[in-house]
Amino acid sequence: MWLSLVVTGVAPVSAQDEPSSGTSPDDTPLVIDMRSDAGASSAEAAPPEPSMLIEYRETIADLESNYGAYAPDLSQHLLGYGTVLQQLGRHEEAISALKRAVHLARVNGGLYSAEQIAMLRSEIRSHSALGDYETVDEKQRYLYRVERRALADSPRSSEALMNQARWQRDAFLLGVGDAESLATRPMVMWDLYRLALTEIVNRDGNKSTSLVEPLLGMLQSQYLVAGVRSYRDMGPGPSTNDDAIILNGLTFDRGEKVLTAIKEINELQYPGDRIQKAEDLIQLGDWSWFFGDRRDGMALYQQALAELAPEPPAAAIGDAEGTEGTEGTEGTVSSDTEGSTQAAVDRAEAAETAPVEPVSDALDAFYRARASQLFTTPVPLPDVEGIKPIPPRTEPGDDAELLVISFTVTESGRAIDVERIQEPDVEDNKRIVRLSRLIRDTRFRPRIVDGEAVETTGIIWAFGPSIWAPTEVAMN
Repeated sequence: MWLSLVVTGVAPVSAQDEPSSGTSPDDTPLVIDMRSDAGASSAEAAPPEPSMLIEYRETIADLESNYGAYAPDLSQHLLGYGTVLQQLGRHEEAISALKRAVHLARVNGGLYSAEQIAMLRSEIRSHSALGDYETVDEKQRYLYRVERRALADSPRSSEALMNQARWQRDAFLLGVGDAESLATRPMVMWDLYRLALTEIVNRDGNKSTSLVEPLLGMLQSQYLVAGVRSYRDMGPGPSTNDDAIILNGLTFDRGEKVLTAIKEINELQYPGDRIQKAEDLIQLGDWSWFFGDRRDGMALYQQALAELAPEPPAAAIGDAEGTEGTEGTEGTVSSDTEGSTQAAVDRAEAAETAPVEPVSDALDAFYRARASQLFTTPVPLPDVEGIKPIPPRTEPGDDAELLVISFTVTESGRAIDVERIQEPDVEDNKRIVRLSRLIRDTRFRPRIVDGEAVETTGIIWAFGPSIWAPTEVAMN
């Protein structure tokens, strides 16, 4: 069965499964300056504080005064206080409050208490907002250890595993860590999603739609292993040595099994949904096309188009049903099928006088329109959320800050004649050059006309300053 091919051989996540010591990364009590004017210079008046912040500070001060610095309720109020600071964009202050909340939860509830999970996650959000991804990575490792113990046998465990897997993806694309740790992140990502998949199978069975999310994550990991690069990850592509060829062969098999599993689950849950089936076939086709197998890729694209072809007319179906049992030359009917033949005639006459079914016609028109949209323009691969190789584009225009690039996509899905036809006047254009190179190196699903891949010329894409000159790197 497909599922055994996907989930067998689950290995523990190395380097994350056990804490290196009995303490967390932050085991020192913290003191927070709760004054409303903390940090304001003497020459500059502090802006008015939101009433909610004032209320949290007063509550925290009362708890400390009445029950001491380790009052059990303090951690939850510190979490609320830190969350409000986050919403105000005051992330450094939020981190101080949240670190203390985590420490108190650990002191009062134990090293792996579930209470600290929300606080750790919130602290991670502030470190991410500040672009401190090395600290995010450290906090994620500790969060993983807490979640594996605190959420064992809980329905929340699988979601926690997938959150960790998403961080491995983001860390890989952001280039967090040394070369050795970066190289292992897609495999760790695969293991985490597969652990989540196993838990969901044990909980919900092997036909649940909740399996699709971890399967899609496993697919993302194999695209990354196969050499997908993004605007944030412009390192060397996959090499062509023997080890890489073997790895890509294993990667292709894994990805194909995952996509087949997704397709079978969708067929079970959405029988008769031709659009869903077509989209699943396209994803399978994209996988083959990405690996250079144009023959299988095109065959799957053609199957997707066939799925959205109009259904045969009702009268034609009736005629076909009515002729079952005929034999010999035209007009010769066996005696035991005479009644069924007359029934077919009656159905055909009724079909001629019956009004056209508007729902069926509208549905066929919808399918035709969807089919025409699928292959009208080249699509960069992979066309999978979370790892799309090209950053968001904008409409071309006369704005001097727009970067505008023109290129051609061949019938084999390669970008050629990549040219920057409008380039902002900047002192350092490294990111602009990288984006041009990324388009050139990306494989595309080609435009398809009459069932055949064709070349597409005159493609023009525009990118705003947030892409070519970002002030910070945003995570997905």
